[in-house]
Amino acid sequence: MTLMTPIRFIRSLKKTPVILDYVLRDVNHETARIVTDGPDGWNTLQIMCHLRDFEKMFFERVRLMVEKERPLLPRYDSHQMVIDNDYANSGYRAALQEFAEIRRQHVAYLEALPPEAWWRSGVHPEHGVITVMEQAMQVALHDVDHIAQIIHMIQQQIPAG
Repeated sequence: MTLMTPIRFIRSLKKTPVILDYVLRDVNHETARIVTDGPDGWNTLQIMCHLRDFEKMFFERVRLMVEKERPLLPRYDSHQMVIDNDYANSGYRAALQEFAEIRRQHVAYLEALPPEAWWRSGVHPEHGVITVMEQAMQVALHDVDHIAQIIHMIQQQIPAG
């Protein structure tokens, strides 16, 4: 029996919006724009916009793998997305809500897949052939990375005591 199953990934993917909502509950818009994870790092607003935009991309890739035969998956430039999607003038709460809605749709799509669809594949522009299962795992890990990044920034704002 494998530890990596569709149901485990679906459960994990469902948790991210809840965790983010809790972690960000006391973060105001100004703090979300000012505090970064380093001198050249991103702020919470940029991270939330990134999560929203990458959720769209991840969902698109899954649909392509399910609906086409081993498609070439689109390449995305995360730095260009910052400009194209005007992260600087976005609201992080709106980005969080949009992320949560796209994630809900993504999860509903995954829940409706027959078991064999999780093994369908596509060609990632950098990593070669990946399956729907591997894409789901990558999304869950991507979530954890950015949640940790946000928590680190919030901790910077708590006075040492």
